Amino acid sequence: MILRNLTSTEQTLSDGVDVKTVSPLGLVAVSAETGFRLLASSPKVWSSEQPLIPPPPA
Repeated sequence: MILRNLTSTEQTLSDGVDVKTVSPLGLVAVSAETGFRLLASSPKVWSSEQPLIPPPPA
């Protein structure tokens, strides 16, 4: 899952054993479990992004 930091400050998060620092308005790839937990937290700090690579044509 790809998330965008919506704040104007750096955010630090843990994704399993990895600790990641995300720049203001930056993108980060996290596991689905971590992504859903962060998206459900309040106040809203993260938004979900579409994958950066378009799906193959059908």
